[in-house]
Amino acid sequence: MKNNTNKHQNVSSVDAEKHSRISIINSDVTLKPCPFCGTSEICFVEVKYFLDGDDGYYVACTRCNANQFPDSKERAIHDWNQREKHDTDTEQAGAA
Repeated sequence: MKNNTNKHQNVSSVDAEKHSRISIINSDVTLKPCPFCGTSEICFVEVKYFLDGDDGYYVACTRCNANQFPDSKERAIHDWNQREKHDTDTEQAGAA
């Protein structure tokens, strides 16, 4: 499933108080649906801090606002797509 930034494409904002810019990244990153609400409307976000240079990335759900703040772009993608195995996952794999 592709990153769905449909209505959020090319959106950026500047937070004057924190001197940062937040941009929705339109990329070919594949992200799983939200583990909490199930929507596939997921944003991959880049944050640029002008003063301290401590830039970052995160993934967020546009419906329920679930998100995480990892330490790298790669970790943001990995952490969002990571899912715990449940008993139903094992049962489905055995039935296949």
